Amino acid sequence: MTITYQTLVFTHPTGQDWLEMFLDHGYKYVWESLMAITSMLPVDYLNADEAIEGLAAAAVIASALNRPIPGTPPELLAWIPGHPLGNDPELVQMARDALARIQADSELKERWEAGGDAAAWHAVVLDLQDRLTP
Repeated sequence: MTITYQTLVFTHPTGQDWLEMFLDHGYKYVWESLMAITSMLPVDYLNADEAIEGLAAAAVIASALNRPIPGTPPELLAWIPGHPLGNDPELVQMARDALARIQADSELKERWEAGGDAAAWHAVVLDLQDRLTP
């Protein structure tokens, strides 16, 4: 399987469910999703669904920074202009920290590595990380 943003984020059932909740609750839901990851202790287990939610939250932040990932759903792109993120460097840093944790130690990482696509998976996550870099 070719790894793309579509296989990682918004076409995954967890990503689709997360997006629906985000569109209902806004940036508060992004913050909650990122906080769930960044507040974990190093020994805490980051399951695949939590990791996908973190990727989705980071993708929303990238979209709000006008750097959307390929395959960003049209409903998200339509939502962003009416709900500007503003200058929130703390939320951007939380997204970057969450991505670092997902990439370093998560069930999602383990799954992609077990499937033999680790390099491609890491490249996609690093690209999202770059979209969050000023």
